Amino acid sequence: VSNLGHVPKVEIEQGSPEVATEYTGGRFAYLGEAVTEDGLRSNNLSIILVRLALLFSYDEFRPSVAYGWMRDWHAFRGLHVRWGFNRHETNAFRWIRPPLDKDYRRLAFVACTQRGFQNLLNDPSPEEVFRSRTNSSANSENHLPEQGG
Repeated sequence: VSNLGHVPKVEIEQGSPEVATEYTGGRFAYLGEAVTEDGLRSNNLSIILVRLALLFSYDEFRPSVAYGWMRDWHAFRGLHVRWGFNRHETNAFRWIRPPLDKDYRRLAFVACTQRGFQNLLNDPSPEEVFRSRTNSSANSENHLPEQGG
């Protein structure tokens, strides 16, 4: 149960979210909310930042799981995978007293497990992903052919 000053109390059922019971040992890292400025959203900056945060948390703390929450509609679009999370559970909370904001009533639990960390370590660097994305955007906007390398 939470009462954060002016925020109305919310309450979840005991044992909710059930998916959290799958992760019972080792260290855990929580990645909280991040907001990307509107003008920077179309260039995959959030993908790079979240992947870097996951990799920094892995390097610093060696968690068995890094987890967070996202709105279900983001998870349905696959955003958690692009960010580097390899596990999700939609509609993770069973509410007794839900939040007033309907967007927060259907939250997905997202996790990056050991396998997910290994995938991130083996993926192209976020810089390569960013460079590739911005180059292809620039080329398509200017109608230029891609440069060979």
